[in-house]
Amino acid sequence: MGGFMKTTKIIFGVAVALALLAVGIVLFEIHEAHQRAAELALANQQRDSLNAKFRLLRQQMQAKTDAAQASVPAAVDNAAANAPITHDTVAAHYAHARELAKNGDYAGALAEFLWCYNQGMPQVPSYNGVRESFLLMYMARLGEQYPAALDALRALRDQAKYRILNDANDINAADDFSSINHVLNEGNLTMDLFDQLGPTDPRRAAMGPAVYDQLVANQRYTDAVQVMSYERISPLMPYVTQPDPTQPPRIDEVETAAQYVEVLAGSGDLTDARALADKILNYDNSDAAKAVLQSHLTRAGQPNLLNPQP
Repeated sequence: MGGFMKTTKIIFGVAVALALLAVGIVLFEIHEAHQRAAELALANQQRDSLNAKFRLLRQQMQAKTDAAQASVPAAVDNAAANAPITHDTVAAHYAHARELAKNGDYAGALAEFLWCYNQGMPQVPSYNGVRESFLLMYMARLGEQYPAALDALRALRDQAKYRILNDANDINAADDFSSINHVLNEGNLTMDLFDQLGPTDPRRAAMGPAVYDQLVANQRYTDAVQVMSYERISPLMPYVTQPDPTQPPRIDEVETAAQYVEVLAGSGDLTDARALADKILNYDNSDAAKAVLQSHLTRAGQPNLLNPQP
């Protein structure tokens, strides 16, 4: 009888344990469901907030543009305004903007710069480089005297970020975002977004040149070589890769190439690092050049790359 009671107690205990385990599982699943629901609600809230900010930015940007354009006589008459956008048309607006800025008509200059950025230069491929560099530089310089220009740049930057986050294939948006951050001295924002994107994301590659120096400075060599392959960086060091024997060596060219040797060596690509190092020494075999190269190799953790120890 005692044995029977013990068995009964054991069976009862097991049943209770199983029941408690089942209740625990149910409670855990309910908790997880609530957690997922909360995370989804937060994601939807953040999306809605971002969309609302973008709509507000567009309205603010349009208001600034309208106000700036209303404060200055049109650079061209109505007939010219409706004409096809050509290289000469853009050149005229661009020159007019700089002239207005020089003469102190800051609102008028901003209106013309914005026309060049949003309308004119995107229609003329030969202005792509100017649009992402000199035009933005002039707008940032204008902002030193006219803060509305800096507001306009930040609005353009925020629009570009919105485009990046909503279209994985919008490479132009990545270029815009990086270039504007550069003239605003806010490259840290480019790095922050770069780190949010996956290694194979095309937007990450588009921002690569803008963060390359930061990656090297932080010794993130694998990331650096991914965004700036040898094929991509080679045109930036023509004196070393395609030396002209009639021209004397330039130490700044040695520095550019030696930094990339550091990237290659630091990322583990010792074969290509040696090959590029040999090209540097073929271009400039001076003690100064050797010292620059050795400094970069030491920083990469490969001080003996040129002279392997037995």
